[in-house]
Amino acid sequence: MRMTRLLIIVLASLSLLACSDYQRARSAYEGGNYPKAFELFKKMSEAGDIRAEYDLSLMYLQGIGTKQDLNQAWYWMRKAADHGNQLAMVELGGRHEYGVDLDKDETKAVYWFKKAALAGNSVGRYNLAKMYMDGRGVPQ
Repeated sequence: MRMTRLLIIVLASLSLLACSDYQRARSAYEGGNYPKAFELFKKMSEAGDIRAEYDLSLMYLQGIGTKQDLNQAWYWMRKAADHGNQLAMVELGGRHEYGVDLDKDETKAVYWFKKAALAGNSVGRYNLAKMYMDGRGVPQ
């Protein structure tokens, strides 16, 4: 019983630390301290934080706090999507649907929209339905 209680306290503490790191990174970003935000998001991304992976990908994509690097942007975006980040899934779907910065590939667009839809994302559901209605990226 004591060991269980100790384990719960340790896990709760770790959760709070992770939350505070992300909040510090968001605060740095929102305060315009982009280099600091980039540094924090990168550190957290390398540790597997899916929120940070997505934010880091956007910073690389837009060249905020770092030099623009599309290869790194899409690397981290895919990683975030693979780890379950719904915003990243929808972003990848849209980029593949229209061929913006990524190859135009409607089959890949459907793949990402479907993953987002299955995860409960309403934009993913809408975009997937639109692809089916238009007969794009799906079997006829």
